[in-house]
Amino acid sequence: MTADDALGGRLADSLDRALTDLDPGPGDLAGAVEQGQRLRRRRRTAVVAGVAAGVVAAAGVGAGVRALAGDERPEPAPSVPAEGWERGADGPLSARHSPLVVWTGEEVVVLGGHSGVPCPPNADCAVPDDWEQGGAAWDPATDRWRAVTTLSPTQVDATTPHAVVDGEVMLQVRPREWWMTGGNVKAWGRLPRAPLPTHALPTVHDGEVAVVADDGRVMTFTLAAGWRILPDDPGTPRLEDGRVFATELGLLRTGFDYDAAAPDEPTTVQVDRLRPDDTWERLPAPDQLGDFTTWTGTHLVSAATGGADGGEVNGWDRWVPDGGRYDPRTGRWRPLPDVPDRPASSPDWGWTAEAAEGPLVVSGGRLYDDRTGTWTDLGSHPSRHGYATGAALADGRLVTFGGFDASGPDWDDGEVGDQLWVWTPPDG
Repeated sequence: MTADDALGGRLADSLDRALTDLDPGPGDLAGAVEQGQRLRRRRRTAVVAGVAAGVVAAAGVGAGVRALAGDERPEPAPSVPAEGWERGADGPLSARHSPLVVWTGEEVVVLGGHSGVPCPPNADCAVPDDWEQGGAAWDPATDRWRAVTTLSPTQVDATTPHAVVDGEVMLQVRPREWWMTGGNVKAWGRLPRAPLPTHALPTVHDGEVAVVADDGRVMTFTLAAGWRILPDDPGTPRLEDGRVFATELGLLRTGFDYDAAAPDEPTTVQVDRLRPDDTWERLPAPDQLGDFTTWTGTHLVSAATGGADGGEVNGWDRWVPDGGRYDPRTGRWRPLPDVPDRPASSPDWGWTAEAAEGPLVVSGGRLYDDRTGTWTDLGSHPSRHGYATGAALADGRLVTFGGFDASGPDWDDGEVGDQLWVWTPPDG
């Protein structure tokens, strides 16, 4: 046993003992996170000297994880991959669709997902009860997998609200309950209880997590200070729906003021910016129907390529796009540049992946680069399990895991997959 193994084991044991009905204070978890960061730095140094043959730890392997030999290599791909695609090593996880896939900055962590038949596109389905509980992490530098601890108090899939804070994964377990990894995803610790319930997706910048509560107010969280509810601006009507983005410019709240539009005008997304005095200012309105999905460091962006004109009755006399990009520094909105006029390459039902990292956004089988305003067709997914894949962008490469084979004549006869694939841009 190495010193890292012993230290990681002690950290896992200490956090496991903390998983009780009592919430540990943020100071204890901050120490665990710092400990995990040291472990990761030491682990990356050890990779240079070589990787041990056994990459899957016996402890923390939950349901849905199978044993994996350290020298096991992937079988040949069933067909020649599309340009840019390469298959990764076989991992310890069972087949699944819609897992949560997260890039920590060093590893791709895969958690949960479903083992049954997913809901078809545009269908109304019951809440699934086929949850998978296993978790594993893949290192792109070594093409190796290791098991991570299972988060037993909750079911996790691609829709679970989550954030990555200093290389550790933060997950929402219940509307007011959040957990966070410590020690390189070897155990979980419970965070202080959030003051308000939420079901929205959080964002994070420089260690500060921001999320919209169910009542429309904005909450922030840091390991040092815990949770905080931000006040509303009495002079600005509170936006409904939407998200909040933690950015280097401060907090940006997006959403809709459904009473603001005239009867013959569309209700477009709005943007509020938090002033230094904790009041909100309404920025010039974008001419966009859908909400923004990501902050690229320069723009708020939605890569949706559709739109509407309001229809024949009370139409708007113009086409209003679903997506676009918005510069909060200037208040200037623009349509997405050079929007492709044809569907992305995809067989049958196609393959679905949504991911974002920095200036890159993956949506609808394409990658949009906000630096250049250009689009890249990712081609057909190289595996037949292309529907409902879990996906993340990792240093500019798209990593997908699992998915569902929807190419057959009968949807219910499709199978879930257990392959990891990586798409690298042509200049990557």
